[in-house]
Amino acid sequence: MNDLNKDFLKKYQKVSLGRENRDHQRMREILLDTDTLRLLHASIGICGEAGELIEAYANPNLEIDRINVIEEIGDILFYIVIVCDVTGFSFQDFCDPPIKIDTVEPQRLVHSIMINSSHLMDQMKKSVFYCRGTEPNKLFPHLKTLSQMIRSLIGVIDSDIREVLSKNDQKLAQRTGTVFSKDKVLNRNLEKERDELEK
Repeated sequence: MNDLNKDFLKKYQKVSLGRENRDHQRMREILLDTDTLRLLHASIGICGEAGELIEAYANPNLEIDRINVIEEIGDILFYIVIVCDVTGFSFQDFCDPPIKIDTVEPQRLVHSIMINSSHLMDQMKKSVFYCRGTEPNKLFPHLKTLSQMIRSLIGVIDSDIREVLSKNDQKLAQRTGTVFSKDKVLNRNLEKERDELEK
């Protein structure tokens, strides 16, 4: 590690930037496709919410906030709805009865949720930034595994899909009403949202 000098780092940086795909015109063309843009939004959303789910389980010494876990699972499912709308996948297929896995620790389920969320992001990176274009069939296996782990986690926290979706709907109704509002999303009232989740 002693040879990690400025020249070495500069050389690595220069070589790396030379390997970056700079076909920005093609990337812009791909992003002009509304379906691709919606899939990118959903994939970023799923990955972000999975990160918040990991955060909920990060400290093994703290009691798990069940309401927070339900909230994050609901948010992931919200984004899966968008993926299903774009691709024609059946949301029902991702919400069939929860899988009971008594021997699996919740942390392992959450870890698997994060891994599959990252795989979705990787597929969208290739679609947009490697200019491959959108291929929904490449998303399906990761979504399927992701949904299985989510349904398992729902069982572990002694909940069901109806409770998760209902609470997510109540929270989002509190946040924006029936349609998206940029102002309301950017100026959320977290206390009122939490109150809705606790009902």
